[in-house]
Amino acid sequence: HELRTPIAAALAQTQRLKAEAPPGALAERAARIEDSLRRLAAMAEKLLQLSRADAGIPRPSEAQDLLPVLHLVLQDLAAVGEPVGRIVLDTGGRQALERRMDLDAFALALRNLVENALRHGPAGEKVRIRLAGDDSLHVVNGGAVLETEQLPRLTQRFARGPGAAAGAGTGLGLAIVERVMEQAGGRLELRSPAAGRKDGFEAILHLPP
Repeated sequence: HELRTPIAAALAQTQRLKAEAPPGALAERAARIEDSLRRLAAMAEKLLQLSRADAGIPRPSEAQDLLPVLHLVLQDLAAVGEPVGRIVLDTGGRQALERRMDLDAFALALRNLVENALRHGPAGEKVRIRLAGDDSLHVVNGGAVLETEQLPRLTQRFARGPGAAAGAGTGLGLAIVERVMEQAGGRLELRSPAAGRKDGFEAILHLPP
């Protein structure tokens, strides 16, 4: 709350100023401030997530069904404005996904992967999420092929892929995912091109046993 509340208050006041300002320089300045505050809010949220992952997320003693969490995260993304139909889910007919992993930790890792795919994939192109036979979870988006030596760098904190637009993302999403998976006893794997394609990017969550 010490971070979120003042940022949210400043954003609300800026939006009110923008709405009340007459067309012209003042309205344009208010819009730029609003954009900066949105980026600041996103950065604060990612830093809080990273802090939580660094602090350690305990593993539950019993296996839990992760599949409802998968559906819930995708529903939540749709509720905040992601285009309907852009995310395609293939569970392979699975009715459950039992793993000894904290539900919030799984949601945190999954959401960061999907947000990353939506942000960096070509606008309008589908992001495909597939649950494989070995229960690994694959998130695939289109885009130019990355060099093999570039992939490990993407999980470094504040790292962005080559060609990323200024201000695009926080550079923390994949770092958060990797840390969460390490804490959970699983791992994150990155591929480019995506399997079965000549282009694209694929992130794989190898879930804990």
